Amino acid sequence: MVNAEKDLQQRLYKEFIKKNSSRYDDIVNAVEAGDITTAHRLSHTLKTFAGLLEITPLQQAASEAEAKLSDGVNNLSEGQLESLNEKLSAALIEVSNLIISSDDANDSEDSVEAGDKEPMSEAEARELLESLRVLLKNGNMQCLNLVAQLKRVSGTEKLVEQIEDLEFPQALEILYENFVKE
Repeated sequence: MVNAEKDLQQRLYKEFIKKNSSRYDDIVNAVEAGDITTAHRLSHTLKTFAGLLEITPLQQAASEAEAKLSDGVNNLSEGQLESLNEKLSAALIEVSNLIISSDDANDSEDSVEAGDKEPMSEAEARELLESLRVLLKNGNMQCLNLVAQLKRVSGTEKLVEQIEDLEFPQALEILYENFVKE
């Protein structure tokens, strides 16, 4: 279970980098365009992701930004924006370093996973998809641990993509549309 937890943590780190590298610019652009609702949503998403990864300084800065952008009104000061930028930049560097430090360990695990590309039996696939359904329905991040196995099931490319993007409601929708027979 320890390896599964490490794998999940690494996936979350990579998603954090992918989703938040331009988040500050996105928030500033939304504010400058007068789209306070979007800026508020972006701040909320950043706060949530930072909380998930236990990056408290960023979580607090994003929470403050979110509060100052509530009700469609921009009460965010230049200093608060600067603080958000500093905390996000520091978090991106910290998380990047955590990814880099574990890449060597993951390389050996990836080579084992790459050898496991045989298609899955129908019974195994049904069991896997049912486990996935439960995890997705509950928004459980553990569904990321099923991605390697899912890739062995024909036609799961879009489903895997949604899971890797942490878009669990969309992944659940794809699962129901394409794989779950009720």
